[in-house]
Amino acid sequence: MIKGVFNGYIPSIFWTIIIVSLSVMPGESLDGYSWSDMWNIDKLGHLIFYGTHTFLLLYAMNRRSDKLLILNYRYLAPFLSILLGLCMELIQYQFFADRHFDVLDLIANIIGSLVGLIIFKILKK
Repeated sequence: MIKGVFNGYIPSIFWTIIIVSLSVMPGESLDGYSWSDMWNIDKLGHLIFYGTHTFLLLYAMNRRSDKLLILNYRYLAPFLSILLGLCMELIQYQFFADRHFDVLDLIANIIGSLVGLIIFKILKK
């Protein structure tokens, strides 16, 4: 039963756990880096992580033989990735004193999700 429910979604679930774990990592663990150096690496990381997340969701949703999804998965997967990014920014702001809501991180998440969608469409052809 479990295998049938999660068929194809294990990589995206694993990737979500990685994103959540990195997002709640204490800010002081990033000490020693210059913010100017970190900015480029940080935003690139957001692009890669959320692009990969969207791609993995699209791959899993595309493989599902049942068409129970009311929404088209090409819209649902990026939406879920962007929603995850928004929730993680809000959680950082609300629950972690050394973390904050960063609009630029959210923008990088959105762009990454759209890049993941584009790459999926290119590779699917």
